[in-house]
Amino acid sequence: MLSFILFAFVASITPGPTNILVLSNSSRYGWGAAVLIILGDCTGAAAIVVTVGLGVGESLLRYPLLQRAMAGVGVLWLTYLAWQLFSSPAAGIEVDGRPKHRALPGS
Repeated sequence: MLSFILFAFVASITPGPTNILVLSNSSRYGWGAAVLIILGDCTGAAAIVVTVGLGVGESLLRYPLLQRAMAGVGVLWLTYLAWQLFSSPAAGIEVDGRPKHRALPGS
């Protein structure tokens, strides 16, 4: 139980890329644009804590092949994202003083 409490505490206070996403969207499009990101982040964080609390991580200890497969999928996903960033054209975020793209859908 102590390890679960420590994980939940650290996961709840650790800053990450979501903070930057919320900051950039709220500064460019207003507070309302960041609400969906905040709700999605809170939901995702709660899902991770509940999943860990239910002991799903135990299956990774029992099935090391599953752990390797998940690591492989993670490496492939991060490689794909890195390639997308590397191959995307460089462009400004504003045209004529207005944001080039709209805020996230629903905001």
